[in-house]
Amino acid sequence: MAFSNSSPKIQVLPSITEKDGQVTHICLIEDFYPNIIKVTWEDDKKNEEKNAVLGEIWPPDDNRQSYSMSSWLTLNKPSNKNYRCNYQHEKEAGFVLTKSQGIYYIIRTSSIHIERVPCFFTIKQ
Repeated sequence: MAFSNSSPKIQVLPSITEKDGQVTHICLIEDFYPNIIKVTWEDDKKNEEKNAVLGEIWPPDDNRQSYSMSSWLTLNKPSNKNYRCNYQHEKEAGFVLTKSQGIYYIIRTSSIHIERVPCFFTIKQ
């Protein structure tokens, strides 16, 4: 199986509010190779590393020749701040904002690439 360098696809799923009032933002990073990637969270003013969790990197399988991972940011209460899920991979870096209404903007700094990504999903409880 031949692997080639590929840029990540990144999206932030809509926020989840728990019964206790905590708010969780989830960032999904998919289709990157090699498996070395840095993911951080920040608000408008500071790094939010203390409230962030980085998930395990999912290895390639028979259907996929790239890696994926997720990260989530949990806050004690809802906030009007804009949060960003940042990534650095190979020579490319970018981020996605959490405060959009169903459309998320992906900014890639190596080529100033902006995409509108519609996000549709169902949460079953």
